[in-house]
Amino acid sequence: MDALLRARPVFDWILREHANSITNNEVAALMEDESFFSICRSVRSIWKPIKECINLLEANEATLSDCFIHLIKLANAIHRLPITNVFKSFSINIFNYRFEEFLHPLYILAYYLHPYYRGKGLKDEAFHKAALAAIEMWQSLGHTRKESEELIAQLRRFELKLAPFDLPYISGLESPNVLWKLIKIQPRHLPELACQIFSINPTQANCERNFSTLNWILGDRRTNLTLKKLEAIAKIRSYYMNNIQKELSYMSNDLTESELRESTNIASVNSIISLEEDDDTVNIDGYNNLNHTSPSENFSNTELAISNIVDLTAVDDTNGEMSSDITPVQEQPLDPADLDYDPNDVLNGFIGCERDTERNLTDSGKS
Repeated sequence: MDALLRARPVFDWILREHANSITNNEVAALMEDESFFSICRSVRSIWKPIKECINLLEANEATLSDCFIHLIKLANAIHRLPITNVFKSFSINIFNYRFEEFLHPLYILAYYLHPYYRGKGLKDEAFHKAALAAIEMWQSLGHTRKESEELIAQLRRFELKLAPFDLPYISGLESPNVLWKLIKIQPRHLPELACQIFSINPTQANCERNFSTLNWILGDRRTNLTLKKLEAIAKIRSYYMNNIQKELSYMSNDLTESELRESTNIASVNSIISLEEDDDTVNIDGYNNLNHTSPSENFSNTELAISNIVDLTAVDDTNGEMSSDITPVQEQPLDPADLDYDPNDVLNGFIGCERDTERNLTDSGKS
């Protein structure tokens, strides 16, 4: 599409100076058809965020919030298309069909906890779903009702950008996970939850790379390798690929054979993770208590499904003090009964308190 649009001046010159050289009447008609180039521009405006999204989500640092952010950018690109554009209704149909795959509340929560966007454009219903997902996830991780209430209190401070959640964030130079690890607060409920969420990789790109590496190691002649030995070889390769400058200090140097052997022998792999160590990962499907949002009924081909939870007109697709002395919290014995509570009751309690506060302020203003 870009090539066609860039070549438009050349086409005009050919039609003006060498019109007889075009023997195909259909091609000549397209070169003169302004609606054809208008459709090309519309398609390009949609393909650009799709291309950016694919490239970003294949990265090792991709997060759930990245998925949701690029969904909003794509929805904005479709939303800006003129109503008269026949491509718009087709794009909306495809978008709404695919959007059903991203209705898991953790996507909304990850977008809300992103330190740059902070849920920008989310409607009240979406915030309610994000807060409820946070409580349910926190409960599934073995935390009590009191700890869930403290989590929501910290979530409200984060929304208002109160200390210590007021750290500046530079998009493109930092990652959300790094910033959340820098936040010093006790108890560390919200930072711990955010780090758990931003550690979830939403794509299978890394798995596909690992399988490609394993296939390369096995080849056609190493079919007798055991699973344990194959895993060890893959970990050694991964370690050296990520630490090649430090471990292989002889790289790019002119060394003799004896010096090369000595450098290889002193290279260390002591920090490779042992085979018996369990992986500390988060499974997005492990939280069975989460209420999956059902898709809205029968969206028309003129209404984007995401507009039900995000105000697209409010989203730009371009890119009290706390003491600094933190006192460690003494852990109390955990009573299993404390884990048996309804997340909706916790959230509704906070919402009720907010409404009572607003009502009291209104009454005092009238008096």
